[in-house]
Order: sequence, then structure tokens, then C-alpha cells
Amino acid sequence: MKCTEIKKLLPDYSVGAFSQKKREAIKRHLDSCPECRRELVYLERTSSLLDSIPQEEPPDFLWERVRREIVQQEQIKSPFWRNIIEWLWWKRIPALATGLAVLILVAGLYFWVWKFPTEQQQPTLYAEIEQQTFSYWNTSFADKAALGMLVIETSMKGENNETSQ
Repeated sequence: MKCTEIKKLLPDYSVGAFSQKKREAIKRHLDSCPECRRELVYLERTSSLLDSIPQEEPPDFLWERVRREIVQQEQIKSPFWRNIIEWLWWKRIPALATGLAVLILVAGLYFWVWKFPTEQQQPTLYAEIEQQTFSYWNTSFADKAALGMLVIETSMKGENNETSQ
């Protein structure tokens, strides 16, 4: 056995808590190891010093006073808010945490779906022509597209003016 194992076993060895076989193994180690033997001597000295201290009996009124204090502490009612906090903390925290996690998940899904509509709006012909004009501004198609936009714009203004009159 190693010294670290023996030192852990020494307190029980000093009071005779092991079987004969284990005691003999420890005794063999103690015969060959002066450090562990010194540790055992210190333990035995400490034990004898503790045994030499006379034990005192507590006064009779002490136990009655301790009992009375315990009863008083049990009878003191804690404030209402403290009872609620203790109830939530010890009984309902797992349920509240689960409910909060589900609520956050549902809210996140709702806002994610709400933010991204499922249907894409089709761009209007006017928007497509405008995009083509700006994308290919130095081509002949861009000139035709710009002319087409002017025609559409003026025709729309004309319709608006006729309907407004």
C-alpha cells in the first residue's frame, strides 16, 4: 500500500476498526515507513489529549431554552411575498421556464412568418421597364424603354386628367 492510502486509513486503524488481515497489512507498512508511523503517533497523542478533557454536563435549563427557541422560530410567520417567492422558486420554476421558452418560440415563429410573406408580388410592367432602363442605360434597348416609359407616363397622366374632370 502507498503512504497516501495508509494515511487515510490511520484514524480508523488507531481505534481498531479493520479486520485482522487489513490491520496486519497496515502494520507491515508502518514497520517499514517512519513517516506514516509518526503520523500514527500524532493521532494517538491527539486522541489521548481529547480523552483527558473532562466532559461537562450542560445545565438543565439549557435544553428547555433551546426547545423554546425552536418552537418560537417555527411559529414566526414569514411575510406573504416571501411565501410566494419560495413557492415559485421551489415548485414552479421548471414549469414557468418551459412556458416562457414555448412562448418565445411561438412569438419568434409568428414574427418570422409575418415578416416574410409567402406570396411575392409580381413586378408591374412599368417597374420592369424602369429596371431594364437603369441596368442597360447605354444600349439601344434602354432608349426604346425610356421612350416607352414616357409614353406610358403621359398616357397615364392623360387618363388621370380625363377621369378627374
